[in-house]
Amino acid sequence: MRGKHILYLTPDGLTDVLGQSQILPYLCGLAKAGYPITIISWEKKNRFQIQKRAVQALCDQNKIVWHPLSFIQFPPLVAPLLNLYFMYQRALWVERKDPYQVVHCRSYLTSLVGVALKKRKKKKYLFDMRGFWADERRESNLWPASSFIYERIYQYFKKKERLFLEQADHVITLTNRAATEIRAWRIGTAPITVIPTCVDLQHFDANTVAPGQQELRRQLNIPADAFVLLYLGSWGSWYLTEQMLQFYRALKAHTNAIFLVLTPDVTQVPLEPGVKAMEVNRTELPRYISMAQASVFFIQPTFSKMASAATKMGELLAMNVAVVTNKGWGDATEILSKHQAGILLNDFSETEINLAVEQLLLGKPRTDLRAVAATYFDLEMGINKYQQVYAALTVV
Repeated sequence: MRGKHILYLTPDGLTDVLGQSQILPYLCGLAKAGYPITIISWEKKNRFQIQKRAVQALCDQNKIVWHPLSFIQFPPLVAPLLNLYFMYQRALWVERKDPYQVVHCRSYLTSLVGVALKKRKKKKYLFDMRGFWADERRESNLWPASSFIYERIYQYFKKKERLFLEQADHVITLTNRAATEIRAWRIGTAPITVIPTCVDLQHFDANTVAPGQQELRRQLNIPADAFVLLYLGSWGSWYLTEQMLQFYRALKAHTNAIFLVLTPDVTQVPLEPGVKAMEVNRTELPRYISMAQASVFFIQPTFSKMASAATKMGELLAMNVAVVTNKGWGDATEILSKHQAGILLNDFSETEINLAVEQLLLGKPRTDLRAVAATYFDLEMGINKYQQVYAALTVV
């Protein structure tokens, strides 16, 4: 049975790493479930040139219509307005060609277009807010509170955040903590569904990784008996890199250890003994993860981070790799504590770091980590939740 047409608006390009791990897998699953989907995305020039054929082939295979728009970056103050204008005009063009019933907006910027379409074209509006975007930008100092201009921009989007929640027909957020916070604001009446960043358990499966781990270690000059501590993802920003390096140094003081950093930000990783940094494509990622005995990632425990669900956590647990992280962000404390599925630090003191290293070397955690990933982060579960939301929004 053919579902109602969905228009999906995203500021993240489908040719971005995030687009290929956290947008396309869901939408391909929803398309297979019978929903005709049209995507309008902002694409960065270099990534688009490299990945456009592969992404277009995947869209064609799943009968998804893709309208990539060039992401305009300059001039800085005018570019965002131009991006929004062209997205809005393309959405109107799509409406004339093949009317859609729901406009699904990823994050805040595209919601400016989504609310306009709801008011002008009477569309159902799905606010897939992800995190507290305006607060993230202020807390990361991208919008410093000391700047008159950025303070005005922050206040503008906090007002728009309220509008988005008032106008939404349904809200998606990544964590239960964020959902509880939003409900306490008492803004709007839209249902809230929690869908964390999910993982393809078929792709991230240690049992299906191609053999040759020892050969891979040899290629990377990692001794066969070395303890491999892994970090996966962007280096810097919300991730406390100096504290992660401190953890590695403490581990290295007790055992022969290597810190393997898999990141697109290779040049930002400090060069010090035992640290190896490289970029690995998503296809090869499970093979590299399988070398690790544990992974560390520390996140700033700020207000906005209660709404964060690190994609890497689901991927690592799915690969049965022990997770070392800190309390105070997303639902990590609740999930890892309940299942004893990770090592949690209360703070970054020398005492806490040494205690975590001791627990790790004692072989903790011993839980079936993949089972935890299947409970909370299974991609099929995420697709099913989105399907239920779409069904509720398209009831005649």
